[in-house]
Amino acid sequence: MLLGHGSHPDRIVIVPEGAQGTIKVDAIRQVSEFSAETAQQGNGKVVLVQNADRLNVQAANALLKNLEEPPARTLFVLWSAHFTRLMPTIRSRCQQLAFSLPATEDSQKWLVQQCVSADQFPQLLNIARGSPLKALEYHEANLLQVWDEWQQQLIGLQAGRVSVSELAELWKNRQTGMILSWLSDWISEAVKQMMGAAHSTTGLFQPELLSAAIATARASEWLAFYEKLNVLRVQLDGTANLNPSLALEMILIEWSRLMRTSSRSRVDGKPVRN
Repeated sequence: MLLGHGSHPDRIVIVPEGAQGTIKVDAIRQVSEFSAETAQQGNGKVVLVQNADRLNVQAANALLKNLEEPPARTLFVLWSAHFTRLMPTIRSRCQQLAFSLPATEDSQKWLVQQCVSADQFPQLLNIARGSPLKALEYHEANLLQVWDEWQQQLIGLQAGRVSVSELAELWKNRQTGMILSWLSDWISEAVKQMMGAAHSTTGLFQPELLSAAIATARASEWLAFYEKLNVLRVQLDGTANLNPSLALEMILIEWSRLMRTSSRSRVDGKPVRN
């Protein structure tokens, strides 16, 4: 019952906070204080760190100290959908358990039970990469509209209807990390199609954007940009002094450069391969 109400005295849950959605060192200091106390129920204690890949550098180092010398009868559970973003020293001190996604039919049934309409859950599951919990999160935050808007904004940037600085300011006021994650997925889909893979996300991404990206036929450039984008996402999570607007402008300038390269890479309607 105490667990159900979130009030169990021998469990602490750490979640990302703030505009950037990071776990900061103050939260891990609470963990240190909590783990030093005696269990009130006599059965040990549990520390649950949700979205552990959102630990900033200081918080990750503080948590590492707890894992190097774990308190007696204390279980640390680190949950992450992107475990490779965790510090290697943290991963090496944890037993890794992988959980596969549920079947699509099961996810759809569950989403219907959560009052998600049948005309929305296919796209929600696609955006959430098959995760029903993430799909429900997107539904509750009305992020389907945001999903459509960010692609339309990129179309506007490509057409010159919106400037890099204007779009960076718009994205900064949204969930920056989420939009950058979506942009990573977009690049991944473009590269897959360049390499001849079937369309795995039909109807999910704006076809005119994908076609313009694919026209360059330079998968290596897009992959390099993909890596740069992911490095920026980690930096935004862990570096408090990084200016989000300037970082976003840098990414959007690079994106625009590659899309202009795409436009110049065609001769007589055919892509030029380098």
